[in-house]
Amino acid sequence: MQGVPERFVARCELGGEEIDTRVEGVHQWMSGWVKQRDAGGGHGISCAVRENRWACSYHVDRAARGLTGQGRMF
Repeated sequence: MQGVPERFVARCELGGEEIDTRVEGVHQWMSGWVKQRDAGGGHGISCAVRENRWACSYHVDRAARGLTGQGRMF
């Protein structure tokens, strides 16, 4: 990406294109915990354990809506 310092360039994990990680709306992968519920299911709790994995807003939004045709999001 021309004009973007190399440390801010990453590949979108869902779409494959290069993205600027400084842009508002870009998503970074983060770990967390899930509290199991007696009635089934779970409650997600995000933890600030970030990894150097990035995806653009467009592809994350499509994956969250189930529009990517893939079996799992990440």
